[in-house]
Amino acid sequence: MHADSEASLKDILKDLSESHGAVPCIITSGPELNFIIHNFPELYTLLNVMPNPVDEVRVFSNKYETYRKARTVGINTLSSYSMTEAIEKIDDLPYPCIVKWNSEIHLINKNNFKTSVVKSVTELKNLTSSFNQGDLNHLLVQQFIDSSQHCNISYLGYFDNGIPRLGLLVQQLRQYPQGITSYLKEYKGFLSKDLAKSAEQLIGGGSYTGFAEVEFKLTNDMKTAYLLEVNPRTCGWSSALIGKYPNMINHILHGEPLKVNNNLEWFNILRDLRAVLKSTESLPKKVSQLFSFIKPKTVDVFSITDPLPFISPLLEKCTK
Repeated sequence: MHADSEASLKDILKDLSESHGAVPCIITSGPELNFIIHNFPELYTLLNVMPNPVDEVRVFSNKYETYRKARTVGINTLSSYSMTEAIEKIDDLPYPCIVKWNSEIHLINKNNFKTSVVKSVTELKNLTSSFNQGDLNHLLVQQFIDSSQHCNISYLGYFDNGIPRLGLLVQQLRQYPQGITSYLKEYKGFLSKDLAKSAEQLIGGGSYTGFAEVEFKLTNDMKTAYLLEVNPRTCGWSSALIGKYPNMINHILHGEPLKVNNNLEWFNILRDLRAVLKSTESLPKKVSQLFSFIKPKTVDVFSITDPLPFISPLLEKCTK
């Protein structure tokens, strides 16, 4: 079934509840989740929705509210402003700043804007002039840290009623396109224990149930971390959890003792191939990175026993 409007999505979900009862409903998309928690929260009474509860999901789906909660548990956050606040103090903002969505608001008619770094009052004014007032109200202006891509550290875990059942801390080493991880390694650096603890304190402590990704940005010396955002759902590299914990599903559903693999590496073959080829690294470095593809890793969307999910996107592009 395909929903071509917000109203039709509501109707489909209501029909599902009427025909099948309170079946599990796992939401993995940010815009859909944001739509449900703000415009159709009664779904939580119709289906067994995860993540839950809705009040905690609302906090983690809103960067401004997430930062407020993070500060109460001692997590560093960057100076952040609603667009209204930013316009009021536009001459005094800590430029450069990054402009991004405070929450993922667009479900059907999506705005293609992701993020933008502005270095001056003029650049911020020019950027805001391209938005309608409704979208402006959902933008966030934040202090920008100009650190390398290797300084992106993320935690992904599963929580059961506020208790962390499993978690993985990774270092995002390559991206393609910008902002989308193509290659990562398990992070065991200087701040690894502190960051994992911070993520679990932020998400835990209440009754949150479901997967959650917590993103941090480190300074170039890798000694200070700032919270960037929380995604209260699975993310683009979620399959790395299976590489780390091969029996994760049986552990969550049936309490099977957790099996653990060490020194995880994960990549998305198609995205990472383009990341390497389009990088500014030297030719010998690129060749070395390409040869590293043959080393054992957890691979996203590829299995020798089920190659169709990997091949289908290739066939689709070739036929266009």
